Amino acid sequence: MLIDKTLKAPLRLLTGLFRDRPLHRHRLGDWLNRHGLTGTMVEVGVANGGFARKVLESWGGKSYVMVDPWIAQEDVYTEGVSYPYGEWLKTCEQIA
Repeated sequence: MLIDKTLKAPLRLLTGLFRDRPLHRHRLGDWLNRHGLTGTMVEVGVANGGFARKVLESWGGKSYVMVDPWIAQEDVYTEGVSYPYGEWLKTCEQIA
């Protein structure tokens, strides 16, 4: 496979990072710190913010952006996580 020269350095960086990936997602904050990834993080599909809470316990980043459409997604999302809007908004305010 021919790889453009401009992509070789970023690919080497990503290969190294993934070789040292966290063994559990709750260790993501420590992993990000260890690799100097402490800028802005975006989590898409936050549900009740439980994962954000866990990451923020250990991550030393500058900002954590939580994106969630807050719409029923029964036909797409099958984990069964659905919260009334008021409860969802209150949780987001507590995390912020």
